[in-house]
Amino acid sequence: MPSDEMQSDTDPKKGVPGAGRYIVIAASVGIVAVLAVILVAVLGSNGRTDNAADGGTKAASSVPPDSSSPSAPDSTLTSTSAGSPGTDSSSATKPSTSVSTPPSASKTAPPPSAGDVSGQPALPPISGAEVVITSVTSAPGTHSIDVSAAVNGITTLDGTCTATATMGSESAKASVKALFDGRGMSCGSITIPMQGKPGGKWKVTVVFTAAVGTTESAAATVEIK
Repeated sequence: MPSDEMQSDTDPKKGVPGAGRYIVIAASVGIVAVLAVILVAVLGSNGRTDNAADGGTKAASSVPPDSSSPSAPDSTLTSTSAGSPGTDSSSATKPSTSVSTPPSASKTAPPPSAGDVSGQPALPPISGAEVVITSVTSAPGTHSIDVSAAVNGITTLDGTCTATATMGSESAKASVKALFDGRGMSCGSITIPMQGKPGGKWKVTVVFTAAVGTTESAAATVEIK
């Protein structure tokens, strides 16, 4: 027959403190087990994180550099840059030279002779002035034409009288300086050389030219025999 002490430990109806002690111990063991599980889980997760970080670092260090990266040096350009061995840098840096051809010297036309107005700007006619041929002759065997003319209606310090003889495509002329004769300008006597010119009837005109303008006489006819 069991003793009273053993009955008090196993009998739940008596409310003795032995059963509560077992419950506290069991709860403590459970709490310790839970804490152990949590600690193992935390340590395990930290280990996996460290391993993952180490693995990522190793993977990153093992990846070869991308040759297409903009920062990768271009070995081709470096080997062909100016100053590299075996490369003639003077062909890249030598400036191009252009040869300029000097302009050809233009021929300057000689100044026209006195009374020759060719190549000069046309002068305006002298208002109120006229040239009058007073005589025109050709002596046989002289091979020349002698012309006398006067310029009326103008007085000037300069002026030229030019007598021109024409027949078909043939022409000849001569010029003299006009002089003031007290009434107007006088051409005096003008001799037109006719050497080598054919005989026939020639038309003769006299042109007076001054700085203010020009005026021309009517044509006169003379025959060379």
